[in-house]
Amino acid sequence: MYVEGSELSSALDLASHEGFFSIELSKHFASVQGLEIRPESLEAARLITRTLGISNVTYEKADLTKTEIDDRWTSDFVLVYGLLYHLENPVQVIRLASQLARKHILIETQIFPYDISGRLEDGNYRWQREVQGVFSLSVDYAARREGGSTDIALVPSLNALVFLLKNFGFNRIEVLPSADDDYEQFQRGARVVVYGQK
Repeated sequence: MYVEGSELSSALDLASHEGFFSIELSKHFASVQGLEIRPESLEAARLITRTLGISNVTYEKADLTKTEIDDRWTSDFVLVYGLLYHLENPVQVIRLASQLARKHILIETQIFPYDISGRLEDGNYRWQREVQGVFSLSVDYAARREGGSTDIALVPSLNALVFLLKNFGFNRIEVLPSADDDYEQFQRGARVVVYGQK
């Protein structure tokens, strides 16, 4: 729908788990890289991908909260699915994903359900800065496969996420509408899919 010429393009799947979305992306992109922190998930992803006979997907171990930009990961399309609400520093990972995306980004995430804006004092009541969104401080579960790498997570509000994408170079940003038969979190706006294009 948005990615024209994807059959000649590359895709990057951040936090690829057992490879479900990497495999789906392989049907639309010439090459796909999946990055994952958990060795057992990488092993499962490689096994599933190999069993299905898919040859245009590779997987690599990476801790997105500690990694530096690796030019090998730069791709036309970056998928960040179900990751942000498990991170202690989601701003760093959104920045990383934005730098790795040549043209397109797609983020699926739970969000803090309140868009808060206003002004914040900056050392004196006469000097103020705009509030562009907020993050909730929540407990996460690093010991579980679905959790992040720490037991603390900052979950962004929608306006915080949109602000960051604009700030990191995306000039077209669209919050995709939910359908009547979508999962209830999408229908209530507790979970969103956001598309960005440079």
